[in-house]
Amino acid sequence: MDENSPATKKDIQELGEKIAGLDEKIVGLDEKIRGFQDIVAELVRDAQTEILRGFDHFQAGLILRVRKAESDLSNINASNIATVGKPGRAHA
Repeated sequence: MDENSPATKKDIQELGEKIAGLDEKIVGLDEKIRGFQDIVAELVRDAQTEILRGFDHFQAGLILRVRKAESDLSNINASNIATVGKPGRAHA
């Protein structure tokens, strides 16, 4: 068939069937894309949760270290106050 020859009703019907088939495929692809979007969204939420859990563990350890440092500093201050008030001790 020559490309410049007029289309027949059969050609137009076949083209319509092909377009209908493409529409079905596009709808199927849209559904798959939505499914992938849901999966990606869930993976992102899981990653965020893991990051926040990591920060929480880090913060808990940091709080313990800060409290220990504060306690040590308080003990040093109390010791210095006790020694400064006693006669016969050298002052630093």
